[in-house]
Amino acid sequence: MKPINYTEFGHYLAGLIAVDGYIHLKYIAISFHSSDDSIAYYLKSRLDYRQVSKKNKKAIIFVIRKKEGIYKILSLINEKLRTEHKLNQVNRILNNTILNNFDLNYTQDLNNYWLAGFSYAYASFQIILNRKDRKKPEIRLSFQVDQKKDIILNLIKIFLVGNLGYRKTQDTYYYSSTSFG
Repeated sequence: MKPINYTEFGHYLAGLIAVDGYIHLKYIAISFHSSDDSIAYYLKSRLDYRQVSKKNKKAIIFVIRKKEGIYKILSLINEKLRTEHKLNQVNRILNNTILNNFDLNYTQDLNNYWLAGFSYAYASFQIILNRKDRKKPEIRLSFQVDQKKDIILNLIKIFLVGNLGYRKTQDTYYYSSTSFG
């Protein structure tokens, strides 16, 4: 299911931008793996002032360069971004502009499209069949997300329930769940 209205679409965009987006004074860009070009073209169909270009054989970039388009994206994601890092990128271009009340989403509510956008780029889903000494295979579902910081992962853990861990060798945190729920 794709976001229907602008609020849902704004949450989805904020999730995508949180992971693979960059907000600059002259453009907003979101990177995709080349096999995920359908999402870049979906964004292109929903937004004006945009272009999709290939970075190399493995990457596609969705870019908005016109000021009107940048402001449209920022108004869509206002109060939907969840990290200080992205807020700092926004604040560098918003000094004394019409969108000077830009803020983060501080709620714990993930019952929107933000998690779909965020998961699209960073999460992995697996179906695991374990036939070890059983007549019927054991089926496990797995959802996992890795991050350098655990702030967002704690939020996901509260919303979905699951496990939070740390990989010392990679210096990353991960959230995982194998629950059918």
